[in-house]
Amino acid sequence: MTQLQEIEKLFKDNHKALYRASYGVVRDHDACRDIVQDVFYQFWKSKDKLELGPGIKSYLYKATINLSINYAKKVKRLSLMGEEGLISGKSDTANPHEEAVASELQESIDKAIANLPSRCQTIFIMSRYEGLKYQEIADTLGLSLKTVENQMGIALKKLREDLEPYLMIGSVLAMIGLILLLVL
Repeated sequence: MTQLQEIEKLFKDNHKALYRASYGVVRDHDACRDIVQDVFYQFWKSKDKLELGPGIKSYLYKATINLSINYAKKVKRLSLMGEEGLISGKSDTANPHEEAVASELQESIDKAIANLPSRCQTIFIMSRYEGLKYQEIADTLGLSLKTVENQMGIALKKLREDLEPYLMIGSVLAMIGLILLLVL
C-alpha cells in the first residue's frame, strides 16, 4: 500500500471518531469538519516526519482535541469582545452579576482542564465531553483500562483542587438554601 493510500485509509477509519471528539469540545458541526480537515492537512504536510505506526491514532486524536480547544477559546474570546455571528454564552434575561460569575466559572474550568497533563486532559475530554466509556477510551488510545481509570482519577483530583473555591461556594449556598427551607 502506498503512503497516500495509507493516509486515505487512516482518514476513512478515523474521520467520524475525530469529528465526534471535536464536537464534544466545540459543539459546531461546520467548525468540527474544518478542524478535522486541518488535522489531516497538517498531518499530510508533515507526513515525511511522522510514522504511520500504532501511535498515529493517539497523535491524530490529540491534535484534534488541541485544535478544538484552541478554536473554542478563540470563539469565547471573540464572543466576550462582542463579535456578531459567533456563539455567545450571554443571555438577555440573566442579570449582569450572574453572567459575570458564570463567565468566570467557565473560564476557570477551561483553564483547569487546559492545565491537566496531556494524557489526563485527553482522557477527561473523551469521557466527559464525548461521553465515551473507559473501555472505549482505552481501545481508542491503545491504553489499558486501568491506565484510563488512573488518569481519570488524577484528572478529577486536580480539577477538584483547582476549582475548590467554586465548590466551597456551591456548598455554602446549598447549606443556606437548606436552612431557609427548614426555617420557612
